[in-house]
This record gives sequence, C-alpha cells and structure tokens, in this order.
Amino acid sequence: MGVKPAELDGREQVLPVERLSVLTEKQELYAAEVWSRESWESLESLVPGRGLVELDRLALLLIKPDGIVSHAVVPALAHLREEGFVPVAATAVEFDPNLVRSLWLYKFNAATVDRVRAHDAILAQGPSLLVALRDEVDSGLPAAVRLTELKGSSDPAKRGRSHLRTRLGVKSRILNLIHTADEPADVVRELGLLLGPAERTSLLEEALRGVDRGAAALARGAALAPAEPRLLDPAAVIERLTATSLLTLLRPPRRGSWAEVDRLLGELDPRLDAWDRVVLEAHLARLDSPGGQPQTIGDAAPAAWLRRTGPWGGRSPLPLP
Repeated sequence: MGVKPAELDGREQVLPVERLSVLTEKQELYAAEVWSRESWESLESLVPGRGLVELDRLALLLIKPDGIVSHAVVPALAHLREEGFVPVAATAVEFDPNLVRSLWLYKFNAATVDRVRAHDAILAQGPSLLVALRDEVDSGLPAAVRLTELKGSSDPAKRGRSHLRTRLGVKSRILNLIHTADEPADVVRELGLLLGPAERTSLLEEALRGVDRGAAALARGAALAPAEPRLLDPAAVIERLTATSLLTLLRPPRRGSWAEVDRLLGELDPRLDAWDRVVLEAHLARLDSPGGQPQTIGDAAPAAWLRRTGPWGGRSPLPLP
C-alpha cells in the first residue's frame, strides 16, 4: 500500500530540532534553514505526526564518485546489510560547487580553501548515489547515528577493522568514498539540500514503504560505474604512467597548493586523465593548516543519544511497511 501526501491545514510544519539533534548549535542553525524546514514538511505531509518515528529507522548513505568508480557500491551495501541496514530507496545526485559548500557548510569553516577544492574536484567527476537505508536493529540509537558510527572516521588512524571505510580499503582522508547523514536532523537537512521537491517526495514515498530495494540500488550503482574498477591510489597511478618527471615529483612528495599542483601536473604530463589528476592532487596538495579553528558544528556523540529519554531514549517498535 503506497504512501499518499496528506491534506495540510495551510500552516507551516514546525521543525522539532531539539528532538532531531543532541547538539545545541545544530538545533539553532538548522531551525533557520529553508532546506530543513521544507524537507520536514515533505516528510510530515506523507506521514502526519509520525515524522520522528520514521526518522528513527531512516538513514542516508551517499556513495561519492570516488566510491562509484572504485566499485564500492556492492561491498558497501553488502556490509551494511550484514549490520542490519536494508536499502529501501536510491537515486543519483549531481553536485556543483555551491551544493558542495552547502552540504558541508558548518564543517568547511575550519577547512583550507584547498581542501574545499579537493571536494569540488572529486564530486565533479560524475554522479553520486544517494541510498536510503532502513535500520532493522534495536540498538537504542537513531539509524543515522548508528550508520555514522559504522562508517568510521575519514582519518584511517581513527578507524577500526570493522568500520565500513576500513572494509572498503579507504586509505586517503580525502578520497574516502562515502558520506553519511550524522543525525536525524542531518537526514532531514540533506534530503532538502540534495533533492528537489518532486525527487524528495518520490524517494521518501519509496523509503517509507520499507520494501527491500537492494537490487534496484545495486542496479543504479552499476549504471553509474565504469566496467572496470578504478584504483584510486597514487602508487597505482604512477605505475600506469611512463613520465619519469612524475616519479621525480612524487618521490619524495613535494607539497604545494592545489592550484600549484594542478598546474604542475598539467605541464608535466598532459596525458593524465581527470581521475589521475584528482588522485595525485589529493596526494600532493597541502590540505591541512596548523592550528585551525574548530568547526561550527562538531560531531554528535552516540552516548549523548543513549542518555536521552522519551521517544529517543529507546527504539520505537518497527512501523509496518
């Protein structure tokens, strides 16, 4: 039985930010954003009064272009299925520089300009795959929080063997293949950012049915991916190239700004394709600055969610599809 939009009374649906995040700064900032408010209204029009219940079980996984070309879709979804996450909807998303900056708006305040350009370069290489996942495990955590914990840090030194990024072989802090919405508040915000009204409603309708759509998600991923997986490893790029000047550049690494590295690679070997350049630029460019300022919004600790009482102090019963 399909989900149908409900008749609204004309009043804007109030975004319950204090129930969607444990971070005060996130509550304040998201409450003022039209992306979040519009997305919440889309959800509430489909399941009036049940938005919080549905968000308890709903998580978002974004497989970025580096994940697509390296054929990470199949192992990522297989691992998440083992952990109790079932794909219930999927769609392709195209990024432009403005969308990149909007998605990580409250993280990029602490990033160097070169790090932002690195994200631009990766996300410009092709479509990403947005997958809605239904959490079938009673963990005491919202699905988004549990998924983000399973994903693991972008820093390999801060991950364990069971983390998804480790299982996918991620070694680069920049070419890290996947992104997840951190909390229920981020699920709402990112649905508002990444999808237009019609696309968002369509994905939510499908996701709320709760039907296993794993085969369809895999098919979408396969349609976006090249026939052969791409190795996003500087050493593998060097091995494919014959230009000894590149070997000189890379051993030992000579760091520079993103623009400097991009220009130098173009001069040394114009035969480099787009992914070769992205991989080498991510390897060579200076993407960190010492003593940077803290991010506007930090990370949400799962322990803070477990301490909550009320609807988020324990898992709700599984809603019927």
